[in-house]
Order: sequence, then structure tokens, then C-alpha cells
Amino acid sequence: SVTSTGFRNAWEEKGGEKGLTNQEHVRRLSLEKATGIVLHDSSGENPQSAEAKEAARKAYHLTFDSSGWSLNAPLNRQSPHAASFNASTIGIAHLGKEGEKLSPEAIKHGAYALAYALKIHPNLTMDDLKTHPELGPSGTRRGKKDDKEGSWRQAVKSYLEQNPNILKMSVEELQGAISTQPQGPQAQN
Repeated sequence: SVTSTGFRNAWEEKGGEKGLTNQEHVRRLSLEKATGIVLHDSSGENPQSAEAKEAARKAYHLTFDSSGWSLNAPLNRQSPHAASFNASTIGIAHLGKEGEKLSPEAIKHGAYALAYALKIHPNLTMDDLKTHPELGPSGTRRGKKDDKEGSWRQAVKSYLEQNPNILKMSVEELQGAISTQPQGPQAQN
């Protein structure tokens, strides 16, 4: 179910630890040693299709679009989003094409997803946001990425600058937790 902040806990919906289907999610990602957050666009021919959204959920820790944001794997687990950087970075993806202008709702949901990652990994800051092209060739298994990938960074950062209270929210507040909403995986070592 989706909460008032647009949060969806896909990890719990898939069974959490028992529902692990991707071996990379089994590997730990140290909360203290995380070095960055990699920004993505899920792209593809139809990034809003159910198949594309499901594929994105297997690759990225967090995804967002105009309908909400989703936690797909705990932020203390690796996710296969950036090749040699998987062991030290969080992956956040906009479910859409590179360079696409985001709707105000998508920007808001991207801000909540980013604030969630920063809350779980307090050693990371806005300066630690990277795009695939900024990672270079070792950040991808398929060669060069579109230079427009993650171009939503500035819109989401601006939204957070204009709404600084979002960064002060607790994990539960960011999720829009209500008594019937699962609390989700707490990323603790």
C-alpha cells in the first residue's frame, strides 16, 4: 500500500529477507563505509510499464515517479545498480527516461526517497550524489551511459532546499507510517 508521502515498501511486499531473489541483495553494504548515492533513470522503451518497474525494483534500492516512491532493498544491502560501485553506494532511480522533465509530484517523491537514503546513511550529504556518467566506465557493465542520466538531481536538490523540514523528518515520517503500515526494513548492521 502507498502512504500519504507516496511511500511503498516493495521489499516487505516481496517477503523481505525470505523473498530475496537477487543474490546481490544478500551482500552487506556498510552504513559507515557508504561513499555515495548514484542517481539513475530506469529508461527503456516504456519505463512506466509494469515489467520495466519490476526490473527497476530489482536493480535499485529506491525508485520514484509521479505516483510515489518505493524501497526495494534495505539500504544496508548491495543492489546491482552501478557495477564496481555496488559495494559502497546507494542506487536511486527515477522510473522514466534520461533527461525527462519531472512532474512536481515526481520531484517531491524523489526528494522523499533521497531524504530517506540520507537519513539511513547519515555520513552521506548532497555532495555525495553522483550520476552514472560521473562514475566513469567502471560504473557500468554496458559501456557509456547517456549524459542526461540523473539530470533530475538539481530539481530534487532544489525541492529539498525549499522544503528543509523534509531532511529533518524521521524514517517513519518519511515513510508516512501509520499504525497499519509495515515499518519496513531498518538498515542496521
